[in-house]
Amino acid sequence: MKRDHHMNAQGSLIRDRPVHNASDQAQSLSAGDREVAHALALLEAGQAGAVTLAALREHGVKTPLQAIYTLQLAGYHIDRSYVHDANGHMVPGYSLCSLLATASQRAGGCPR
Repeated sequence: MKRDHHMNAQGSLIRDRPVHNASDQAQSLSAGDREVAHALALLEAGQAGAVTLAALREHGVKTPLQAIYTLQLAGYHIDRSYVHDANGHMVPGYSLCSLLATASQRAGGCPR
């Protein structure tokens, strides 16, 4: 049995909750909780660069700004920067800052 760490829709981090399999986990989370957990997974996977709102939507996060805000309320530091989209326009991108961020990453907006 593995342990799972995820967020509920109210922004509280739920830790060390036993999860027997993926279907048990999916049934135990509300739609909002699943969306926040999915947004967190996408931000964690995007550590090489910022993830745009459009990319979050394309990957199934219906309300990306609400999910980001919920993660921030739970204590995650999410940095906003501007990146070029496929059309060359500057759009906001979001990245999850690691507590082990390098000095150059911290200079770009991650906490010290």
